[in-house]
Amino acid sequence: MPVDLLRLAGIYLARVYCAQINQNVVGYVPHLIGALQFLALEAITHPASNMLNSILSALPVIFAAALIIGIAYAIGRVVCELVTNLLKVFGFTAVLAKLGLGREPSAGERSPAQIAGYLVFVGILLFAAIEAVRELGFDLLGARVSIIVLGGAMALRQMRLAGKCRARVG
Repeated sequence: MPVDLLRLAGIYLARVYCAQINQNVVGYVPHLIGALQFLALEAITHPASNMLNSILSALPVIFAAALIIGIAYAIGRVVCELVTNLLKVFGFTAVLAKLGLGREPSAGERSPAQIAGYLVFVGILLFAAIEAVRELGFDLLGARVSIIVLGGAMALRQMRLAGKCRARVG
């Protein structure tokens, strides 16, 4: 018990110390730039002012992207549980055993319903990540991730079509 308290106290002190450092740096940079402007050191003042302006103008976009990811995470968890529970109600957990492809999962294993719920969760987060990346202004990266997601969807479709062809032949 005392070890846990010491660990929690250490974590708390580390967070407080990091918060103070961040507060001091953020508080001192504008004052430093103002002092440099007062001393008429344009060679240093102008780039420092541009840097501060670019950082401050990027903050709302970063918060918006984080908000997109946060909302998608919350919605994804709810939808994941909903899909998992609905599939369990419909008997999807025993689908592999009924098809003869495996056995029913034991108590410690993940069921097919849970795996399907996690896949839905990952899909929601992928689309949120694409939108967050686009919000940050990385349109090319967003396009690349979209291509990867579409490629995965096309691969799943091809596997499904191949399975239907095998079922017709056999």
